[in-house]
Amino acid sequence: MDITSLKTREERTRLILGEFAHRIKNNMTMVQSIARLTLKTTRSDEKALAIFQARLSALANAQNLLIRNDWRGASLSDVVEEATKPFDRDFSPFHVTGDEIFISSRLAKVMIFALHELCTNAMKYGALSTGDGEVLVSWRVADVDGVRTLLFSWREQHGPAIHSVPGRRGFGTRMIERWLAQEAGGTATLRYLEEGLLFEFSAPFVAVDDGVTPSDIRPSGEDRII
Repeated sequence: MDITSLKTREERTRLILGEFAHRIKNNMTMVQSIARLTLKTTRSDEKALAIFQARLSALANAQNLLIRNDWRGASLSDVVEEATKPFDRDFSPFHVTGDEIFISSRLAKVMIFALHELCTNAMKYGALSTGDGEVLVSWRVADVDGVRTLLFSWREQHGPAIHSVPGRRGFGTRMIERWLAQEAGGTATLRYLEEGLLFEFSAPFVAVDDGVTPSDIRPSGEDRII
């Protein structure tokens, strides 16, 4: 009896289970880091719990998005939609424009966290704290010093005027500027302009080379950022 196909399926199952265990372990490490940083930088237990639960919810949203794509990455537009959906309104304050591009599963999780923190901050102090506030989210791919680069922007307007830079740098700020930049090998900056917060993120943009083509997830002819 030829059992080649059976052995192939068994090997594939072992690989899937190993990958699943590896991802769960990584997620638990991430949860522990979030808990430690959150409880360390907040004074109120109830406030800390609410913040922690919101961040876990953002992680769950990222997981759901990636599961729908079999952990092969995600469209950047889907990432933005998933992150901003809990903060949307009947008349959406979010104005989103950008090319249809794909990012890796690791970067997608970090991007959703970063956007969650930006939304939370905007709800408390920025454009989303008023009825007239707006957030302009855009991205494009451009040539920067001979390197194809993803340029991402979050710009708030028509919210409370900013007169000074916050003196305290919390988990959200550190995560946005450091974790996101490290994950993509790029740069991430927050600028406190009088008319509103401006967040800019850039990273090298490369073709898919990990065995998963964009056509596995979306129509072909597109790239993916590592």
